[in-house]
Amino acid sequence: MLTADSLNKATRRYWRILYIALLPLFVPLMIFNLSIAQRLANFLNASGVNVKGPTIGLILIATWIALLFSTICYLQKRFLPSCPSCHKRITPNNVGLVIATKHCPMCGALIVGQES
Repeated sequence: MLTADSLNKATRRYWRILYIALLPLFVPLMIFNLSIAQRLANFLNASGVNVKGPTIGLILIATWIALLFSTICYLQKRFLPSCPSCHKRITPNNVGLVIATKHCPMCGALIVGQES
């Protein structure tokens, strides 16, 4: 059975790891997006494909968003606790509700016990 302290620790650990995981994805793309897009456009134009730099930039941003969502899904699956009854993840926005009611917001099972 989970405790309020273990839920808080799991949530803090999740956010810390999420920020650490997304920083290497976010910073280089935002800094080098224009130069990467121009280099890819030049390479593709030399290969015979007529593509402009802004199109490549949008493709890079769409790729980054896909990586962002897949990273978030993986980290939630890996680091957030789940309900022992229905096996749904207790997301950070549900932690306060779970601590206050001591029940799973999805199935209603008791999941938070007394702290010892």
